[in-house]
Amino acid sequence: SEIAAYKQRLEGVQEKLSEAEARARYLQGKLSEAEALRGKEIEDLREVENRLARSELALAQRDGELEKLLLERQEWSGEHQSTPANRSSALTDRKGGGSSNMRTQNKLTSSMEKSRQREAR
Repeated sequence: SEIAAYKQRLEGVQEKLSEAEARARYLQGKLSEAEALRGKEIEDLREVENRLARSELALAQRDGELEKLLLERQEWSGEHQSTPANRSSALTDRKGGGSSNMRTQNKLTSSMEKSRQREAR
């Protein structure tokens, strides 16, 4: 009777051990899936970081080009500031304000003013 009780307990322990082993295999599978997903997410994150770096580089290059154009415009404006209209247009351009239509209007006003001055002479 003791042996029968011992065998019964042993079978119960073996059954629980089998269940624990099955649970361990299941969890190991889930862990592998999570690691694969994490690896994919890290890869995706690196790709996003690379795209961001390329975009930042392109923006920096454009900023450099814009700065060069602004300096050229300022130099040109400095050489052609004969009328008040030109000076205000150059100031507006340097400040980055005013629309292109406004600048065009300023240039037209300046041209008309120069024509009137020539006619007056």
